[in-house]
Amino acid sequence: MATITKIEIDGFKAFPNNFSIDLLDGKNLLIYGENGSGKSSLYYALHVLMQSVFKDDKGAKYFKPGDTNGEEFIPNNEQLININRFDEAKANTYTPNIRITFDDGKIWKLDNGGLQPENGGSESDIRMLNKYSAFINHSYISRFHAARNSEEINLWNVFYKDILPFYVPAGTSDFLADLYDNVKREYNGGVDIKNKAFQDQITKFNDLLNKYIDRINIRINSIYNDNFKNEGDKDLNIKLIYYSKDHPDNVLKEQYYLFCEKNTNGANMFYPPKIGIEIKEAGLLIYKPQSYFNEAKLTAIALAVRFAAMSTTAITSGSFLALDDMLISLDMSNRMKIIK
Repeated sequence: MATITKIEIDGFKAFPNNFSIDLLDGKNLLIYGENGSGKSSLYYALHVLMQSVFKDDKGAKYFKPGDTNGEEFIPNNEQLININRFDEAKANTYTPNIRITFDDGKIWKLDNGGLQPENGGSESDIRMLNKYSAFINHSYISRFHAARNSEEINLWNVFYKDILPFYVPAGTSDFLADLYDNVKREYNGGVDIKNKAFQDQITKFNDLLNKYIDRINIRINSIYNDNFKNEGDKDLNIKLIYYSKDHPDNVLKEQYYLFCEKNTNGANMFYPPKIGIEIKEAGLLIYKPQSYFNEAKLTAIALAVRFAAMSTTAITSGSFLALDDMLISLDMSNRMKIIK
């Protein structure tokens, strides 16, 4: 699999001028600097380019200043052009971009024309690298902590935003988040919800997510107890919940699976998935983990879930893990654990 050896950024976010970094040797790369120096911009440049291969416009929106309607200029709110180069980009006298170079010499460039190879590269290289790599930033931790004390924890948004966009189930070629998006797109497009092909997609999604959750559950506890548990703390038993209504452990017959149905008025209803979490401390069930555990332990649990999800995918040559603002957003007890 292709390995990134160079990243170049010009006019994107914090970088008004060309910036390049070579990734030739070594196993780890630590980027540090003052606030506003571009650490997160480097992270997002790599993230945006890698994910653009799956976008309808191939990521062009991040480099388009806006559109004109007669004499009126309509700004593009999704653009990420450096503020000091915006006017030049708007006047088409300058083209901000991101470029990566692979170890085979192939170069990929993302600009206002979308992601394109400069010398004959194949999109499959980018897609494969996405499959075996991961991005984690402080937003993941924030989403994991989002449940109020009065609510049950639902991790669906965490999975949809941070995990499923990077997971391709075995025997398939699509990311699981894309399969969900296809279902929702068809629903919003007015598909007959009783259509067999549509229902088959929902069944496939639920089956694949259920199997993925099962694989994660096999690994969570050892990852937490071996790497994040503080000395003297009790062992935790952590289990993600994604049950069908007829699952023997789903005593209350709760609805976790994605499904669509008509309500009593005959209107179509779309119900997104729900992913619960069950935590036992020394065998005792904790009913509201977000109220019982302190922030440091909740963060450790969140990281154990994320690393367990990553561990279901084999590490291959060229794969990487990109972290942004992780250490500064963690308490002291968890920082060294992440580094190790």
